Amino acid sequence: MSLSKSRAGDRIPPNAAPVELRHADKIATQTLSFYDYSRANYRLLLDKDELVALLVLLEPGQAIPLHVHEVDKAIHVYTGVAAVNLEDGAKELVKSDSVFVPAGSAIGLKNSADQECRLLFFFPCGPFESLAFRKPADQPERSATRIHCIRADSVAWENWDGPLLRPEDSPLAWRTLIDTDQMVLGVTKIDPGHDVDSHYHRQTQIILFSGGEGKTHIQGGHYEPVREMSYIYPPPYCIHHSINTSPTEPLLEVYFFPSGPFSSVEYLFDGA
Repeated sequence: MSLSKSRAGDRIPPNAAPVELRHADKIATQTLSFYDYSRANYRLLLDKDELVALLVLLEPGQAIPLHVHEVDKAIHVYTGVAAVNLEDGAKELVKSDSVFVPAGSAIGLKNSADQECRLLFFFPCGPFESLAFRKPADQPERSATRIHCIRADSVAWENWDGPLLRPEDSPLAWRTLIDTDQMVLGVTKIDPGHDVDSHYHRQTQIILFSGGEGKTHIQGGHYEPVREMSYIYPPPYCIHHSINTSPTEPLLEVYFFPSGPFSSVEYLFDGA
């Protein structure tokens, strides 16, 4: 994939606002109540007009019933195993697998393993109070676009130069799992001793760290440590920069843009 990069010339200067850093395990746990009277715990990670992110926590055997939303959404398996219930059958997804669910399409999910399953729900709009989990029959009839399940292992790694034969061939690599006009979802790995160059862009996004340890830029050269369950929200044109501080393990990220396609994101590099 060819992404737009800018290092010089006419460009918008960076926004001096701080990056928002939070830790999902410090966010209060709340409860979703569904139309069939079942429930699931969740943590509201981000609630913006342009982006909502939830971390849903399913115990073994616990399920989210078949439901629909009036907007497109993405679901990402953060940890564990999830059985995805579709109108034409079921599929089992593991860590890093994702689902693109078009508006009006019915989907259900169940923890099919013997340990907790954590699911990330991403919406390219908000606020959260406007995003009800509705019973499919409550929706007007429509010809819903087919739900797309994406197995991460089937998607090629890439870097700034294009697709990679092996992820170890590049200290920075990513997989673009969902790429539409409404959203982009992917995963990134940063090898020990390496980083994602300090950069900024017009689009907002959320970045969740899913493994390893590192540090991330907040404001004015100040960095804070990050780990699994940490996440950041850089406002538009706000400089962000993450560094892997582990001597042995990659720093892993899940990223979501509430707009797309990915090729429209112009990366502006700080200090170029």
